[in-house]
Amino acid sequence: MISQRLGSSEDGRNIMRIHVKKVTSFGVLLILGLGNISTSTASELRIYNWTEYLPKSVIADFQKETGITVQYDVFDTAETLETKLMTGSSGYDVAFPAHSQIPRLEAAGAILPLDHEKIPNWKKIDPAFLQNLALSDPGNAYAAPYLWGTTVIGYNADKVKAALKGEAIPNSWSLVLDPKYAEKLKACGIAFLDAPTEIFPITLNYLKLDPHALNEESLKQARDLLLTVRPNIKYFQSARWVQDLANGDICVAVGYSGAINMAKELARSSGTDVKVEMMLPDEGALAWSDDMVIPKGASNEANAYRFIDYILRPDVIAKISNNVGYPNAIGASAPLIDKEKLTNETLFIPENKREKLFFPIIPSLKIERVSTRFWNTVKSGA
Repeated sequence: MISQRLGSSEDGRNIMRIHVKKVTSFGVLLILGLGNISTSTASELRIYNWTEYLPKSVIADFQKETGITVQYDVFDTAETLETKLMTGSSGYDVAFPAHSQIPRLEAAGAILPLDHEKIPNWKKIDPAFLQNLALSDPGNAYAAPYLWGTTVIGYNADKVKAALKGEAIPNSWSLVLDPKYAEKLKACGIAFLDAPTEIFPITLNYLKLDPHALNEESLKQARDLLLTVRPNIKYFQSARWVQDLANGDICVAVGYSGAINMAKELARSSGTDVKVEMMLPDEGALAWSDDMVIPKGASNEANAYRFIDYILRPDVIAKISNNVGYPNAIGASAPLIDKEKLTNETLFIPENKREKLFFPIIPSLKIERVSTRFWNTVKSGA
């Protein structure tokens, strides 16, 4: 089943994308404004994206500049997107899957290979970023990067300081993976993502093992370390922790960078004294990307290329990053990013710190079953 293959990582990141909303008025307005398009013409483009993940002004500007009419529909779970694309006749010309979905979509023939020559702004994408994405999309054959982020640590500064009783807060995964610290934080609450495809590689990296060497023996080592801190973890969940961290109901969370930043903003806007901070551990962090693809059966392929190239334009992607709040892979956009965002080095990670980032790879079905079994053991503590 698709839901078993997806796990919870992609849907958990949706918390960042939708800003705790289920429906975007932007998507609805565009659809109502254009009406139901049942046939395709050369001046049309059909887009399928996460809710609250593209400023309406970008679509409006694209339409004005190109004369192409856009039908913009939204989804709120990765499973919804994947189910739609797997039919091979989704009715869309551009879609926005998580990069971790690309191997499955490619293997099923659900997306088309990209002709980079038709995307002039492709050359502006950070080569190192493309190299990382090529781990699960060889030659970057099927996907163009959109926005990206990391899985890091969010914490309540005052509560963690109090729990450690004057001891310095380590800028390290040891804060949650070493019983020495985890035991002291148990009372104020530690939350982990329910995401084995992210937590296991993070743990392997902490153990100074290759986060990409996913085999039964390495996963066993990661499992055993996690079991040493399991008694101190309050829960594993990919959504609840955002509000809990903002409210002060937990003091530490292993979560997505954008969602931690959201928790920080929620705490600030609520008028409480909760101070949420974000940590990029010295050992490095797992990075993820959301992509743009052309689904099989696209009726407006030429327009799809024009749109992808438009999004990769430095001024356009900078506008998106400023609005949505997540970094992109176009280096030339940096001078156009709001200074306050760009100087937040735990969210907009500078190039000299990216060498310690690592992207997940998709394990074989056999290893995925092992990973699921070990993860269930970690969650149950047995």
